[in-house]
Parts: sequence; structure tokens; C-alpha cells
Amino acid sequence: MVLIYMFFVLLYLAPIVIFIYLKLSRKKLAFPSKISLYIFAISYGLIIYSVFGYEVYLEFQLNKFDLNNDGMFNGLEITASQELAMSKVISDTGRTFAPLIGFICSGLISLLSLLILKSLGLGKST
Repeated sequence: MVLIYMFFVLLYLAPIVIFIYLKLSRKKLAFPSKISLYIFAISYGLIIYSVFGYEVYLEFQLNKFDLNNDGMFNGLEITASQELAMSKVISDTGRTFAPLIGFICSGLISLLSLLILKSLGLGKST
């Protein structure tokens, strides 16, 4: 869980560090839109990857309760902990809408980075 939060922190800090470095070094970027497209792809990939990793983690936690490895829960396998793990797996709409929300958030991050690059005067204006 901590790794997922670290990915998000790095995801949001990386463009800021790049912008500060470029501003301090006075290097011109050839294509600010190309940089923002890369930021979009990386941020969307990290969001989808973190959701996938969390889903695998929840499935792993749930499969610990399947004592006879038949893929079904019956008898002594059904406990309060198993029901809690099952509810975490089946009732999370955040993971379901992650591709759509990730697309929107990545687009906003990319647009913000493009606006910052353009406002700082980095790169050619074509």
C-alpha cells in the first residue's frame, strides 16, 4: 500500500523537478507538446499499473482463505475476515473506473505541464 502512495508522489513530483531543472539550466526544449505527451503516457501507465497491482494484492489476500484450493468458499473457509476480504475484492468501483479517471487525470496533468512549459518559455513556439 505504501508503494502505491510512493508511485503517486513520484508521479506528481517528477514534472516539477524536470521543470525546475530545465529552468535553472536554461536549456530549451524542442517540443513542449512532445514532453507533455510523454508525461501523459507515463502518468496513465503508472495509474493503471498501480490499480492492477492493488487488484492482484487483494486477490492474493482473498485466496489465503481458500483452504482446499477449489476456487470456492464453503464451510469453515467462510469467516468474518474472509467476508471482509471478499467485499474488498468485489465492491470497489474505483478500480472499475480507473481507466476513465486515469485518462482524465493524466490529461489534466499533461495539459498543466504543457501550459507551464509554454509559460516558462521553454522550447520553440511553432
